[in-house]
Parts: sequence; structure tokens; C-alpha cells
Amino acid sequence: MADLFKDKVESARLTTRAWAFQERVLASRILHFCEGLVLFECNEIQASSSHGFGQPYPKKEHFRLDGQSILTWENEIDWDAVMRTRTEVSRLLGNTDTVPWWPLQDRGGIRANGNVLRWNSNFPLNVLEFLDLSDLVSVFRDFKAYQEYFLWRTWRGEMIESARMGMRGAFEMLVHFKGVSVEEKIEFHSCWYEIVENYSQRNLTNHTDKLVAIQGLARFVPCHFVAGLWKEAFALNLLWMLERSSQPKGRPRRDIPTWSWASVDGPISHWLRVRASSDSASRGIWKDLGLYVTTPSEPTPEAARTVALYFQIPLFNLDTSKATFYPDITMADESHAGLFCLAIFSFRNSHVDPYCADRQLHGIVVRAVVGSVQWYERVGYFRMLDQAAVEDALQRLRHDALTIVLV
Repeated sequence: MADLFKDKVESARLTTRAWAFQERVLASRILHFCEGLVLFECNEIQASSSHGFGQPYPKKEHFRLDGQSILTWENEIDWDAVMRTRTEVSRLLGNTDTVPWWPLQDRGGIRANGNVLRWNSNFPLNVLEFLDLSDLVSVFRDFKAYQEYFLWRTWRGEMIESARMGMRGAFEMLVHFKGVSVEEKIEFHSCWYEIVENYSQRNLTNHTDKLVAIQGLARFVPCHFVAGLWKEAFALNLLWMLERSSQPKGRPRRDIPTWSWASVDGPISHWLRVRASSDSASRGIWKDLGLYVTTPSEPTPEAARTVALYFQIPLFNLDTSKATFYPDITMADESHAGLFCLAIFSFRNSHVDPYCADRQLHGIVVRAVVGSVQWYERVGYFRMLDQAAVEDALQRLRHDALTIVLV
């Protein structure tokens, strides 16, 4: 099914147009009339007129639909209350063998069916038919257990709806996002840039529509949209780069700050992606996390295009023998003189390229605006993998900070 969509839909002329992007994402159901067949997509499945079934999107094992980590959720469960609930339901049914252990991790295993958590196949889903309201009140004396029970019981018997993969799943998570931890915000960042990656490959007749043509999506996300980035994950959202296979171009004349991906032309990508095949082993793999810039003061969507970022942070010279430089735009001076590194994020994660356990440091490359000693513009991205260089850079972050304005 994926190959059919790639051949018939993703390569279609309409798919190359940026203004058609948000219409496709926002439409809950779409029929594609293609040569020789009709294709269908919605938020849950893809299907075709030549197949007798719909193919569901694969799901992420460790993130809920609202972007919260399953590991975080499991740690919040009152397991004593869950045990009392099980005991009470068994007593009311008159059979202690009727209600098995909830099949959570370490309590029967997570079902390998694309859903995060699922009822044991022997559990009678019509169990509530045997209990009246007064019984339920006595069963769920602990309100948390009461709440969790009905959260678990959906029409499919799934305990928690897990996040879907793909562009539609990414947007669905953004719309419902409730995550608060750094790991959950990394997932938010990955979902947003999955959308940006697709959008940035499309064409515009008027290049000044770069943000306007995607702003319709932002209206559905309960977060603050700031020139193509999200305030709730702002520091991480700064970590975009041109696709490595793309040739940098001159910066187009747009009223968009240089720190936004929308200030340049070309396909956009990012480094903070977990190897897809490692999802089953990806719990808790983000280690030694360090964020070195803070979220800017409250901007409004109307002022987003002219907002400047104020940072109190040391800068250090770009040394391409220690850090890899990925330019956003064509650089006239190949010596890289006058370029500085602004560190943003460090971490350890053996499931992120180059798939090693060493600490990585990521950030952006800036240079002073002509005629100013305090104002800087973004010109690229850097990634540092050499451990001695990373430690040296982190030591420099402890020095006296400079006040810089990124425009």
C-alpha cells in the first residue's frame, strides 16, 4: 500500500504544490482518483480499490496519541489501586479467575500488535454488563483507578491509543500534545519536522508565501507558533538544517528571521531522529540531556515574523576540525572566518546517527550582522561528536555569557 501511494500520490503534480499541503493534512478523509484505481486515506488507514482491506498506519510503541511517554504514564499508575480493582471485579463476578492481570510490561508483556497496551485476550469485554452503577462505585473507590479503568476500556479493547507513524500521525500528535518532559518535547520536535520536511520540498509561485501556506495547520495546534517554530519546544525547534544532499542557495528576501527554517529555500531536515528499527528498544535512551538556551519572551503570532531572540550565552569560534558545519546559505568566505557556534543541545543516544554511545553537541552557527557587535544572524548548523571537543565546548558554556540578539 505504501508503494502505491508513493507511486500514484506522492509523485503526482498536485503533491508538488505547497498550497495543496495543508488541505491534504487537514482533510480527515481523501479519495485520490489515480490512473487505473482509486486510493483512500484517512487518519487511521490507507486503502485502494484494488485491495479488499484497509492498511492501518504503524504505531509507535512508547508514545501515546497525546505525545506523552508510556513509561511516564506507567510510573503514575497506582498499582495497589489497580490490584484492589481487579479483586473487587472478580468478587462481584463470583470468579477470581475471570479477570486476569492487566497485561502491562512486567505483568504479562506488551502485546506485539501495534498498540501500546491491550486487554488480555481472555478478558470478557462485556464485563460491565454484569455490574450496575452502585457496584462500579464500590469497585472504584480509588478515583484514580476508576479513571484509569475507563481510559483503558475503548471500543477495541485497547488500553491506550498509541501514536501513529507517518505525516498524519505526526499532525495528530501535535494537535493533542500534552507532553512536558524533554524526551516528550523531542518527540514533538520530530513530529513537527516530519511535516516541515514534506512541506519544504514543495513549490510556491510566490516565495513570500513560505509561512502563509502552512499557517492553517498551526491554528489547530494548541501551542504558540513563532515564525515556523513552536514556543513549547523552541530550543529544540532551532535545530533544523538543510537536507545534506541539497545545495545551499542565497538567502531569499523574506520578512522572516534567519533562525527560522522558512528563511531559506530547499528541503529541511533534522538530526534528532531515532532509528526506526530501534523503536522497540528506545525506552529511556535519551541520556545526559543538556539544553543551553531558554525560550524567548512571549511573542504573538502577529509579531512572529519580526521577533528577535535575546540570549545570554557564550559563543565560541567555529573549528571545522572539531565540528561538522552544515551551511544554510552559500558562503562567500570558505575560511569560515567570523563564524561562531551557539550551543543548544547535548545528549547521549545510541539510536541517533552515528549510532554510538558518545555524547553529541548540536547547535547553530551565527555571524555578526554588518555594522553591529551585538546582533547576529544564523548561517548554518553544527554537530560535534569528538568527545574532547564536546567536553571543551561544554566547559566554555560555564564562562561569562554574552548578550546577543539573533535576528
